[in-house]
Amino acid sequence: MPVSSYGAELFEVFKRGQLEETAIAFNEKDGYKKATALRHRLHKLRVEMRKENHPLTTIANGVSFSIRDLGEDGGVLIARPVDANYLDAIKAAGITIPDAPEMEEPLPDMPETAEEDRSQLGLDELFGSKKT
Repeated sequence: MPVSSYGAELFEVFKRGQLEETAIAFNEKDGYKKATALRHRLHKLRVEMRKENHPLTTIANGVSFSIRDLGEDGGVLIARPVDANYLDAIKAAGITIPDAPEMEEPLPDMPETAEEDRSQLGLDELFGSKKT
């Protein structure tokens, strides 16, 4: 499924998850199942981003996901920087990052919502019939 078939909100999960731990709670009986399905969808999106050399791929690669099972109370999908387990120790060692350099090109604007999935349409439906 092309990257354009995914909602812009999923890209935001990657953007925020790369910067800080972000919890997405599903407070319902099948919440763990829904959290697992969302994690799977985010992984599929990341794979498609790599295939298409999407400009946000490096950000998506910097996010890891885990799921907390809350039993009858649901589940929580947690997105966080891949190196989050080590950051406190690195900071304690006095290692810091200088101010981030300015980006040469701004990130592309993401669509408000996902575009219609057109992958199953025929050529005539995609390009119109050619009358000659």
